[in-house]
Amino acid sequence: MLLELNQLIVRAGHQLLIKDVSWSAYKRILAELGDNRSSRIGYSQGVLEIIAPLPEHEVAKVIIGDLVKVLGTSK
Repeated sequence: MLLELNQLIVRAGHQLLIKDVSWSAYKRILAELGDNRSSRIGYSQGVLEIIAPLPEHEVAKVIIGDLVKVLGTSK
C-alpha cells in the first residue's frame, strides 16, 4: 500500500519522520506541496522530516519578517 501526502496528518507542534526517502522523491514532494504550505519540510541523509509549527510560532515569523523588511528599506 502506498501513502499519499494528503493522507498524512501532522498536528501542530509535532513532527513526522520518514526514512529511506530518495533525493528525487524529496524534490517531487516539495513540488507537489508547493510554496504555500503550513508545514516545514526538511531532508537529511535519506530522512524526510515534516514539521507542523505551532500557530504562535507562525505569528512570530510574520512579525520578524515584517521587521526585516522595514529595516531593509530604511537605508
